[in-house]
Amino acid sequence: MIMAGNSNGKLRILFIMQMLQDETDDEHGLSMSDIISRLSELGISADRKTIYTDLDALREFGMSIGTVQRSPVEYYLERREFSLDELMLMVDAVQSCPFITQSQADRLGRNIRRLATDSQREKLERRIHVDSRVRGHNDAMLSCVDKIHDAMHAKKKVSFTYWKIGLDGKAHAEHDGERYVVSPMRISFSDSRYYLTAWSDKHNEVREYRVDRMQGLRQLDEKAVRNDLMADYEYQVRDSLYFGHFDGPVTSVTLRVERDLMPAVIDRFGKDAVVNARDDDAADVRASVRVSPQFFGWVSGMNGLVTIVKPSKLAEEYRDYLRKLLDE
Repeated sequence: MIMAGNSNGKLRILFIMQMLQDETDDEHGLSMSDIISRLSELGISADRKTIYTDLDALREFGMSIGTVQRSPVEYYLERREFSLDELMLMVDAVQSCPFITQSQADRLGRNIRRLATDSQREKLERRIHVDSRVRGHNDAMLSCVDKIHDAMHAKKKVSFTYWKIGLDGKAHAEHDGERYVVSPMRISFSDSRYYLTAWSDKHNEVREYRVDRMQGLRQLDEKAVRNDLMADYEYQVRDSLYFGHFDGPVTSVTLRVERDLMPAVIDRFGKDAVVNARDDDAADVRASVRVSPQFFGWVSGMNGLVTIVKPSKLAEEYRDYLRKLLDE
């Protein structure tokens, strides 16, 4: 607490810096009288000469302090760490992020708003709706990601219990709560989820695990495994190959796409897709995918406006997939 009459120069310059950061921007400044009055409320005495000296010191420190030629002249912080547009983007990104809980999103939003001026914070009081069905419910998920990265850096194994939703709609530990022990290889992000790629000694193969389904994750003292199978494992960093992050053989596929569905298909495969227009109504799009039932489900969801042309064997597999659905 600042005692009345305190003229400590170090505190004075820090409070001036805080005022400029919290209260000023290119639309809102502080006059010399404003600054002196604010300091007086804090029990710090100052005159114009000392304020001028402090402002010069802050400029020398690297703060870009400008003036607005009003009557009286006002001072403001010209350059900030983030613009209002950038802060809005960060708030929107946090609020729309489905893999964190609402409480985490609210807390991060509050921290971002602290980077804004007082006048800007009202504009940052915004919330983007995320369907509760896809909003994360595991508060420990981000902590799990950090622990996995720490284990990879230390070249140690991790263990955890793995949970899934049962027929009763509730979460249950798999294998009666048996702890999974794996050697972490990498963390990836796909379809709004974090995934751990890891070597499982029990299954003698590389497997993937959803991080939000982990509980009680901890780093072990046991050294992580490294072997030739892990070294030869082909990481596919392009999310466009995956459908629902389900594995399958990588195949070059040619799709015939009607005009109305071209935006959706290009959004899905990105710049790696090769497009050959057939006529005014359709084009052939060639892309690499990991073939899985989820890929077939994506195609069937396009209501016949996207069809598999090549390879012919894959087109036949897709027809078999549709026939099986009808038979069931």
